[in-house]
Amino acid sequence: MQSIDFLNFIRWFLIGLVIILRLRILRIEGVGSILAVIAYSIKMTGTPALHWRYTYFYADRVTADIYKFYDDGVILSKITSTNYTHYLKTLFNWSSGSENFRILYFSKMNL
Repeated sequence: MQSIDFLNFIRWFLIGLVIILRLRILRIEGVGSILAVIAYSIKMTGTPALHWRYTYFYADRVTADIYKFYDDGVILSKITSTNYTHYLKTLFNWSSGSENFRILYFSKMNL
């Protein structure tokens, strides 16, 4: 992680902490502020750890599941913007056995 990325991470982490501690709408009855800060801190430290792991340890897009998930999400997003009924058919696997439908969308995905 570059130093500017680290500084951005610290900045957004602190902004998130202020928001969690100041906004009443985010308070849950029975959950103290300390527990909310701990949960937020675990989540926020896990994010750069996940980024580091898939940047340096699983750098190959073909074998890393997170990249496959992201790439398939991009394809689904394009389907949604072009033809919403095809998106629903893809989402619920209602392709009715049509080979053209499978070739059009599923052949591009990392299933």
